[in-house]
Amino acid sequence: MKQMMIGLMAGWLLALPSAVMAGDFTVTTTDDAGGTTCTASVCSLRAAIAASNETSDSDTITLADAGTIELNAPLPAISGELTILGPGADELLIEGSSAFELTDGSLTITDVYLSGEGPLITARAGSVTLAGLSIDARSGAAIALDEGATLL
Repeated sequence: MKQMMIGLMAGWLLALPSAVMAGDFTVTTTDDAGGTTCTASVCSLRAAIAASNETSDSDTITLADAGTIELNAPLPAISGELTILGPGADELLIEGSSAFELTDGSLTITDVYLSGEGPLITARAGSVTLAGLSIDARSGAAIALDEGATLL
């Protein structure tokens, strides 16, 4: 009976969609493609954030390529615990207006260069941690914090 229960539990866990488990996503393209699917061969920043929002735990997005990610629109709002690791502020530029929005949870962004119309980062709630960033908000504030949000 015990072996049968273990087998049933293992089968149930395998049947769960991957969205309920924490994820590490590697962005493999600087294209600003939509969708929520990240594969080992193709994963955009937009898709990685959308996929991260589907998990129930903290996630890490690694930006593997140097170059420029030119955003077509603001990225999906972030509503969990997310760390975005860039290759270096002198290596990767994320270009776009109102790029990041945190609605709840925590957002850590390291080692990228953000440029565009401000605010480039908006926190409605939760905490934002920034390290190794270069920010160029051509107009408006670089970072906007609503009451209850913190910048660390």
